[in-house]
Amino acid sequence: MNHAATNRLLGAPLPTPEEMASWDDASIKEFNIPASLLMENASREAFHVINAMLEPERRILLIMGGGNNGGDGAALGRHLLDAGHHVLVCHARPLDSTDSTLGGHITMARKNGVPFIPLALSDNRLITPPEYRRIAHSPHLLVDALLGTGFSGCLREAELAMIRFMNHMRESVPVVSLDIPSGLDGLTGIPRPEAVRANHTVTFEAAKAGLAFPHAREYTGSVHVRRIGIPTAVHTMRPASFYSLDPRPAAWPENKPDMHKGQGGRVVIFGGSRGLTGAPALAALGALRSGAGLVTVACPGGIEPQIRPAFPEIMTEPLGTGEKWNIGLVPACIKAVTELGHAAALVVGPGIGRSAETRDVIESIIKEKNRPPLILDADGLYPLGGGKGSPLLRALRGDDCITPHPGEAAHILETSAGDIQAARVASIRTLTRATRATVVLKGAGTLIARQGAPIFIAPFTSPSLAVGGSGDVLSGIVAALLAKVRVNYPATPEDALRAVCLGVFMHGKAGEYLDARFPFRGALARDIAEAVPHVARNSGKQDY
Repeated sequence: MNHAATNRLLGAPLPTPEEMASWDDASIKEFNIPASLLMENASREAFHVINAMLEPERRILLIMGGGNNGGDGAALGRHLLDAGHHVLVCHARPLDSTDSTLGGHITMARKNGVPFIPLALSDNRLITPPEYRRIAHSPHLLVDALLGTGFSGCLREAELAMIRFMNHMRESVPVVSLDIPSGLDGLTGIPRPEAVRANHTVTFEAAKAGLAFPHAREYTGSVHVRRIGIPTAVHTMRPASFYSLDPRPAAWPENKPDMHKGQGGRVVIFGGSRGLTGAPALAALGALRSGAGLVTVACPGGIEPQIRPAFPEIMTEPLGTGEKWNIGLVPACIKAVTELGHAAALVVGPGIGRSAETRDVIESIIKEKNRPPLILDADGLYPLGGGKGSPLLRALRGDDCITPHPGEAAHILETSAGDIQAARVASIRTLTRATRATVVLKGAGTLIARQGAPIFIAPFTSPSLAVGGSGDVLSGIVAALLAKVRVNYPATPEDALRAVCLGVFMHGKAGEYLDARFPFRGALARDIAEAVPHVARNSGKQDY
């Protein structure tokens, strides 16, 4: 399966503002679709969304800028007037300063009877002629068509005043933004420095990357994606740098009625140390609940009796007789990797500790040529430290995966967790340039990426996932999905990426499921694993 096919299976494209501009340009120049028609289509789609919200003959105030977003607004005003509503358009720039496409839609709207007045403010109120004061001061709906995805940098004082006015109006009037709330960065979803706080955003052709980040939700409200006639071929020829994480049913591994446990794949988990025996058990439970046929925890023999009783379904492989990982266990580890029931996926790290001896063990597993794909999590990530030139980071293969949270990513890149959080997209790009493995940068709005593929944005912000052991369960979920793919299909690095994305998706959906059951928190990490089969079924996917 090629990258484009994998991307389509896993979610919808999320173009950056620059990519969206190139889609428009290609549609106009290569497919001869007039710019005015794209603007008309956008306004018509916005009309359908907005009109469905309104009772007849509502008062609508529309704030219009001077770019394409303003053109969408001007054309929308015409459609709303045709539907019997009372419309007033306040324009932020002189009408004679607009380009021909925008000017054409303004002319059509004015000929149709839509009133346009300059946008002037005094004490957060519009200055209007007497005949328009009722619409201006007590509308039923406010439409934000001030700034579109082309906005960059920081707001100027005049624009900031307009946005503050719209947010003041929002206290009593619903606000709908066209394409993107004015003032919001279309790439990062961060206000610059403020943005309209819309109740609804109608975005055109595809949601922009910035709209998909969880921190943007307080500005976007409900996001309505409406296509406007840009050919699908343009999407393919100019692929987006970001995709949403919303797997289609065809992306999921098939469960055949006559399958046996070998077709579920075997997962081996290297982990556990004194006081940290629960972590590998939770990873194992995550793998079992996600469909693995067999799961084995490989650990120092001295702690194996503490892990074995956790869940009777988990098998164990005691390594030596002591309680600690050490260089003497390397041969036993390699034997477990290469001989233990033809393992289809490995997890290394849950509870394994951070001693120098542990580093030797992890390095030996990473460098073993005959091993299956590897998921490095938790303490298993610490030997990767050393910045983007880390030799172990470079030694990872294309079918491997690393799952750092911001603190672990900071350790790998030799920076701070605050720096990682302040530039999450840049951080994951740095990691993917340094390794062939798939990278999962965990946190609210988890990011997933690998070399040569877009960044996938997971839409989850679940308090129930913020609990000790949650990451261990995730590593087991991902390992189970990867194992199943490997034993049933000729696996490729793209299959590894797909398995990781499916695992993150199910982990996030399990968090949402538990948020509903435990609204004030209190769910346990084991509950995340137990929720996986339920959310898989309720999502219309395979029931693991």
